[in-house]
Amino acid sequence: MHKRYLFALHDALGWRTLAERLRRSLPDQNVAWKVVQLKATAMQWRLMWQPNVSHYGRWHVPLFDSFEVFKLVTARLAKEASRYDAVFTATQSMAAGLLRNKVSVPIVTLIDATRPVIQRDFGATNVSRKRIDAEREVFQQVAHIFSLSQWAASSVVNDCGIGQCKVTLLLPFVPLGVPLAQKTAPPGKLKAIFIGGDFNRKGGADLLRWYRRILHKYISLHIVTQRRFHIDVPGVAWHFDIGNDALLTTLLPTMDVHCHPTKQDMSAIVVAEAAANGIPSIATRVGGIGDLIEDGVTGFLVENGDEGGFIEKVAEIYHKREILNRMSLAAHQKAAKEFSQKQAIASIISVLNRVS
Repeated sequence: MHKRYLFALHDALGWRTLAERLRRSLPDQNVAWKVVQLKATAMQWRLMWQPNVSHYGRWHVPLFDSFEVFKLVTARLAKEASRYDAVFTATQSMAAGLLRNKVSVPIVTLIDATRPVIQRDFGATNVSRKRIDAEREVFQQVAHIFSLSQWAASSVVNDCGIGQCKVTLLLPFVPLGVPLAQKTAPPGKLKAIFIGGDFNRKGGADLLRWYRRILHKYISLHIVTQRRFHIDVPGVAWHFDIGNDALLTTLLPTMDVHCHPTKQDMSAIVVAEAAANGIPSIATRVGGIGDLIEDGVTGFLVENGDEGGFIEKVAEIYHKREILNRMSLAAHQKAAKEFSQKQAIASIISVLNRVS
């Protein structure tokens, strides 16, 4: 008899992309599955406590822990979950909601951060001991934890006291681009791309300022973001409302370098997507991004806030195309080895089979 698994995922940000990749890639033999995407309402987000609330709009009254909000969000789904052998959730808030709704089947959860690392590394001042303890309890109750970075996985073990055997590293998984024998950047300005819906947090405003001041000498800049951030700047091409498929198959493969000067990130799937197309990234070393880039080999890592360092790395690959060409091939090889969608799905199904 086939095992039956329920996938309960966020319908927001990069989690939406993850849900679509799961839907397309889950096996159709030996397992029955269903992918459900859930999201809190705009009002629930405004009333929900989160460690970073910079993008919630003009007002935010954090009356409720996200775990309590997702108890409401998952209430109907919890009744259906009992008909499955196990449930896979993204993220721990979704898992917490199902647990508080008394779901009895094993729950496996995928996380991109923990409350302790957000407090320690991002300076969040509203992470109370009570909320950290609530998260630890969720980690204790779930059957297994997948982490999108070693940064978060280490926190689950060291900060939350969860056994290493219960935690599996699962780097962002992406479809691979065409095989690369050798990619050679043409002469002239490099084609650089920035991708980020949360424009300011991802460093888009900083990159635009650097472009106006000096980077325009080295790159033509393509920006993929929300239309409301548009500013007319000579030499900058803006891309709005572009779907992930079009991004990966049409726009991204034409680029030479991916610029990601983010101020705060858990694990940037766009870095993995760029690598899968043989495009090295220049990114800030925050959150789990260090797991995605081998500094000096598949791209460059720059410390957060190091404007001069970021500009210097762009100039370096402009002047030394052999470095860019070598990084392009190395990035693609890293993606094939570490960001494989096929391997990630197999790992998820293997754990679900084991815990159910």
